[in-house]
Amino acid sequence: MGNAVLLRKVPRLLASALMLVALASITIVQAQVPEEKPAGGDPITGKFEGVVKSTPGTDTRLTLELLNDKGKIAGRLITPQGVTEISEATFAGGKLTVKLGKDKPAGTITAKLQDDNLIGEWVEGEQKRSIELKRVGTVGGDSAPVPVRADPFSLAGEWDALADAQGQGFPFSLILKLDGEKVTGESNSSLGLGTISNGTWKDGRLSFQIDTPSGPVVMSAVIKDGGLVGEYDYTGQVQGRWVAKKKTP
Repeated sequence: MGNAVLLRKVPRLLASALMLVALASITIVQAQVPEEKPAGGDPITGKFEGVVKSTPGTDTRLTLELLNDKGKIAGRLITPQGVTEISEATFAGGKLTVKLGKDKPAGTITAKLQDDNLIGEWVEGEQKRSIELKRVGTVGGDSAPVPVRADPFSLAGEWDALADAQGQGFPFSLILKLDGEKVTGESNSSLGLGTISNGTWKDGRLSFQIDTPSGPVVMSAVIKDGGLVGEYDYTGQVQGRWVAKKKTP
């Protein structure tokens, strides 16, 4: 009878043993398989767009393209004035530091990365301006160079312009030449030919003087809808606004 009872228990004992072996095997397999961790993307590589606040009420659009290649950050800054390459950049502790201009220093940008936003300042000489940029896309793979983009706004060239002279339209033309931030060129109107002097183009703002036979005209303008909109002062006697549209080739 004892043997009969033992024989009845064998299948259950065997099943329990097999279950323990199976559980042990599962535990061993789980221990051997490493835990899968989500791949984290590089936080600073990308295309950031936003504004630099030059003066109260004046915001200039800009784009900052960054590529982090194994700790070495390259890229360029694109403004209405053109493209400026990054000479040196670091990113540590969520803080980005960018030195602009390889041939000619163009200031330093320091910004904190908050979510997908870069918030900080651009210091150039004694001028300090705040910037706010938002990530809008990527600039390619890990080894892809930052693409060169065309200048979104080109000041140099021929312009058809119209000034408001005390309620009367006064047409004139401009030929503008740009060398860095220096603007030269000439103007043609019913007042005759004029030479452009004291011209500057910085942070999306144009300032110059037209020297005419009848006196100087001091002019300034900003970009609006792909054209120029601004104010003028003719010999301190007449002031008004003017607009200009670039001639198509």
